[in-house]
Amino acid sequence: NMPANAVESPCATILSYDVVLSERLRALAEARKETHWIQSDLSVSPSTRWGRLLWCIAQFFDCLRTRFYHIDLNLSTQSLRQLRPLVKDKDPEIQLLFQKAVQNYNEIVSESYRIEEEQPQEAPNMDGPANESPEALEPIEQSQLVLDCEGGGNSILICKKSDITKEEVYVIVNAANENLLKSGGVDDAIHKAGGAEIAKACQEIREKRKAQGKIPPCPAGEAVVTIAGDLPAKYVVHAVGPMYVITSSNKAPIILKNAYENSLELAYEAWKNDDAPDKKPLTIAFPSISTGIFGYPVEEAAPVALKAVRKWLRNHPGTEVRFLFWGPTKDKDYQAYCDALK
Repeated sequence: NMPANAVESPCATILSYDVVLSERLRALAEARKETHWIQSDLSVSPSTRWGRLLWCIAQFFDCLRTRFYHIDLNLSTQSLRQLRPLVKDKDPEIQLLFQKAVQNYNEIVSESYRIEEEQPQEAPNMDGPANESPEALEPIEQSQLVLDCEGGGNSILICKKSDITKEEVYVIVNAANENLLKSGGVDDAIHKAGGAEIAKACQEIREKRKAQGKIPPCPAGEAVVTIAGDLPAKYVVHAVGPMYVITSSNKAPIILKNAYENSLELAYEAWKNDDAPDKKPLTIAFPSISTGIFGYPVEEAAPVALKAVRKWLRNHPGTEVRFLFWGPTKDKDYQAYCDALK
């Protein structure tokens, strides 16, 4: 079940539903320190082979844990997300194997962030949100909603296609991970645009919380605040959403809602405690949390995000919250939020 050119190719595509792959995977991991990923067609995998499948995935993650530089997290997430609903009614042994695979996956994700942070900076990705492109010259699409606040006054909610790293606001919210280490997507763009000061501030929080026994330092649903470095904002709130593949369907919306609510409260607290005489009204820029590498379907995430923000805005007159969408999925994400905004 392994492609004939797997060992010779720069990347090894692993079809992970054959138990004999275990030894091949170990040999491959020992021989190569390049990009590996798993890609599973689980819809055709016979139920009699579930034990083999899950054991193989667990072995795959285990043998690569310390022997790789990068894995394709999108494909790995897709594979585990496919597995989750299919194993929930299986026997306890299979459930345990799945949890083992998820645990190893999480450790690999955290390790990949650390390794990437230690690597020399690569040339900017010209397709990324933090770089100029012809798209930057296009008219900005946006939808706006003015909300009446309970105590009088108004607040504003905006959805628009715009680069969050160039948005002039009081607080930029970052879609972070539990270890507060630079990863991909908007997190990578914010760290690159904000400079080393943001990474240093995150490291200080990480070390302080680990010394207090808080591991991971920022669990899903929580958030922390740091300076904004070179970004056109005063603060960055690092919010951790749920990783959709390993979060039960009933808990994922709650964790996502908590991530937004905690971000809003931290942003408001930072603004309220700012004694600057020229302080401007509170403006907050959000990305779509958890809908990137964390795999939360944007059609499901958008209503949760907008409901939490709208509820909060009704008690905070004069505040403006902007949801910003950029990069390859900006059209799809923008449309999903506009549909949920109606």
